[in-house]
Amino acid sequence: MKHTKEKEYKWRYSRTNSKGKVIFKHDTDETMEDASNFLKEKGIKYEEKKEGSMMWIDYKHKLY
Repeated sequence: MKHTKEKEYKWRYSRTNSKGKVIFKHDTDETMEDASNFLKEKGIKYEEKKEGSMMWIDYKHKLY
């Protein structure tokens, strides 16, 4: 797996949120398995939500 910091990002407009902030996205081409393996290696708690293709990540007492 290639770390995202080594890749060239191709940012694209996603949306403007309710506060007027413009949100951009980029694809990492990483799978859920890639992400969960990384989090396990770092000892970071997480919960997979496969039906929504997302994760809840608990890091330094903050939920992402």
